[in-house]
Amino acid sequence: MSTLPLEREAIGGQASSSSLIRNYLGFPRGTSGRGLASRAFAQVWAFGADTVVSRPVIGLRPAKTGYLLILADGTEAHSRSVVIATGVSYRRMDAPGLDPLIGAGV
Repeated sequence: MSTLPLEREAIGGQASSSSLIRNYLGFPRGTSGRGLASRAFAQVWAFGADTVVSRPVIGLRPAKTGYLLILADGTEAHSRSVVIATGVSYRRMDAPGLDPLIGAGV
């Protein structure tokens, strides 16, 4: 079996920018997002999977024996199965006086 994790921006996605993740199984005192992402990458690498970062998938279509994924740089990847994990993106509310409160519960 071969696996190709595709990341739109960075390994670990939005979680990698978190200073402390306390709700992840196996880390009772928490861990940094960067630390968690580094461990995930090390595990992916240890199992022999390639990783593609900073090349978002812009197209997906059926193929004879699975699926064809089209990446933003024009390259293509063929797969028998696809798992789509869209993740999250930070959004900021357009409200006056918000900036000084970022990181202090907002």
